[in-house]
Amino acid sequence: MSLDTFKSSEGQIPEVDPSKLDNISSIVTTYESRQDLMTRNVINFLYDNKTDFVFMDIWSFINGKVDKDAFFGFDKDKVIATCKNILKYFESR
Repeated sequence: MSLDTFKSSEGQIPEVDPSKLDNISSIVTTYESRQDLMTRNVINFLYDNKTDFVFMDIWSFINGKVDKDAFFGFDKDKVIATCKNILKYFESR
């Protein structure tokens, strides 16, 4: 894959439409306390077969309102290597 895939004529990072990507998996964590605090953290892993990139769509909600959101893309092979390293770490414990 060429880095030209991600260049735009304006020198800006091109927009990616998450609805057009394959959803691989999601992680959702929820915390609730008796003091009216509810947090939810979400990571959606999405794959773009045109660019061979895995995207992470990350959201953090506090009491139902979006506190943080981010969208990152990584080369598929780097994500696979990272996942293997994580599995290897926990299998050796």
